[in-house]
Amino acid sequence: MRIGLGRYAQDLHVRIALNHVAMRNVHSSNALLFGIGKYFTEVPAYPPADFSTNPIWVGVAAGRVITNHSGTEEALSFFLEAQRYRGPGAASIAAFVEGDDGSRVDRRGIAVQGWLIQPLTDKWAVSVGVGPYVARNARDSGNARVLGLITMQADRSISSTVKVFGSFSRVKTFTEKNDRDLFQIGVMKHFGG
Repeated sequence: MRIGLGRYAQDLHVRIALNHVAMRNVHSSNALLFGIGKYFTEVPAYPPADFSTNPIWVGVAAGRVITNHSGTEEALSFFLEAQRYRGPGAASIAAFVEGDDGSRVDRRGIAVQGWLIQPLTDKWAVSVGVGPYVARNARDSGNARVLGLITMQADRSISSTVKVFGSFSRVKTFTEKNDRDLFQIGVMKHFGG
């Protein structure tokens, strides 16, 4: 069910849904979902810089990382990233230090991601990035492995050359139980162009 909230903001709505999952030989579950949404049409371009010069944004972030396995501890993580925008998308390369959880994962690597960006206003945007992540786990064999990385990010433009952001990333190992969730906050600056 969708309920319009147009009197507060154009195309704003509340969505309510009931989700029922029934699987054989396991318990069934019910969930009541509630969310607020907005339809986007003519939103100002983001960031407001001239893309024809194709500038590079360089950013740093720090935060907490959690290994999705019992018996592990949270760790401090960092990354350094370079990102280049093109139309409604971007491409980035980042160096990650995920930190040591005390038992299973102490990983470092390089990730390349393609991004889809959705401006919300002339200062706010949300984006999702997906790509390969080549990393070494010092608590494993130490060999480089190709993992998956997906990131959801919200950012706010402070000026035409600086923005701050918060992001959630999931590192997917595909074959092990060493998947991790990274919660980061950071700042990016525009160079060149």
